[in-house]
Amino acid sequence: MIKAIIIDDEPKVSKRLADIIERYLGDVTIINQATSVKAGVELIKNTKPDLVFLDIEMPEENGFELFSYFADPGFEVIFTTAYNQYAIKAFRYAAIDYLLKPVDIEELKDAVNRVIKKRSQGNNTPIEVLLENLERSDKVFNKLALPSTDGYIVVKVDEIIRLEADGAYSVVYLEQGKKVMVSKHLKEYEKILKDAHFFRLHQSHLVNLNHITKYSRKSNSKVTLSDGSQLEVAHRKREEFRHLLEQLRL
Repeated sequence: MIKAIIIDDEPKVSKRLADIIERYLGDVTIINQATSVKAGVELIKNTKPDLVFLDIEMPEENGFELFSYFADPGFEVIFTTAYNQYAIKAFRYAAIDYLLKPVDIEELKDAVNRVIKKRSQGNNTPIEVLLENLERSDKVFNKLALPSTDGYIVVKVDEIIRLEADGAYSVVYLEQGKKVMVSKHLKEYEKILKDAHFFRLHQSHLVNLNHITKYSRKSNSKVTLSDGSQLEVAHRKREEFRHLLEQLRL
């Protein structure tokens, strides 16, 4: 059984979420609720929950500031938020679960199931990646949390050369010959990295445009990357790809 609390400044929203959890999630019990970060901090210290459902936009302090009170959070977190593209992008980079209000039941179940899986594997959510990215004034996130078999591997985005599809997994190729197998489809990383100069050459490969060292229109329109790998650009992608290269002046 997972002990959980809800931190949200709207009591009606908290009650609705608690009712949904009670009705549909037998593995989770809501032990208490708080309406501010300050009250939530005290509640966490007194009850030591396994999971916190945390609203972002609250008066006085927002949800992100909760973590300034804990050097080493011993709980998992699922953020609940109204639509905020910047925050959602940060969650995806940090591999952190979030729910859009009003909460969808199936999305709630999926998020909680991922928390249960993390707990069974002894993995802790990399909150520090989220907070560090959010502190950037340029809103360009430079760190990415990669879920591995025994936790998370945090990498700098500009160190990623390319990603390759491998069934339900993706292989991330890094500088210095390193590579990481992660449990996410390539399509997910295409969404996450679409604003970071990454481009999907074809079904199996997503590349960092900043690591391209050569592009040849001959030989089936191939690119050479900084690790020496050569990849073909799908025919339907070639015009878009050349346009991007011209924009970046590669």
